[in-house]
Amino acid sequence: MKTILFSALMLTMMTSCTTKKNTTTESCKPINNSTWVVSSIDGNTPKSVQTLTFNGEKIEGKGACNAFGGKAVRTDKCTIEISGIMATKMACDNLSEEQAYFDKLRAAKSYSVNENTLVLFNAEGKKIIQFKKK
Repeated sequence: MKTILFSALMLTMMTSCTTKKNTTTESCKPINNSTWVVSSIDGNTPKSVQTLTFNGEKIEGKGACNAFGGKAVRTDKCTIEISGIMATKMACDNLSEEQAYFDKLRAAKSYSVNENTLVLFNAEGKKIIQFKKK
């Protein structure tokens, strides 16, 4: 009886552990030479149009107020490291939305591409930014 209970407990523990988002080869396809428009940040629709373009290891785009550039390196199939984001210094009403966008870009650790949708995930596997292909 103890063996059965122990086995059931171990099986429950093993199946209840959380794992990172399961990705397939299709969802890890290259994103080079593509432009995307933000459709949500942390599940919220942005008030302004914000974009992201991948061009080799360089990225560029438009935040809520400013143009920006930076670096994006795919370190493995579905992993990504975005860094060195620099932007122009224009002020506008949606500056906090832009800062949140830049912060989420820096927090991105993996991605998935399905049809016309790009999703960036943080280190915990949580969806942080969703884009639609431009």
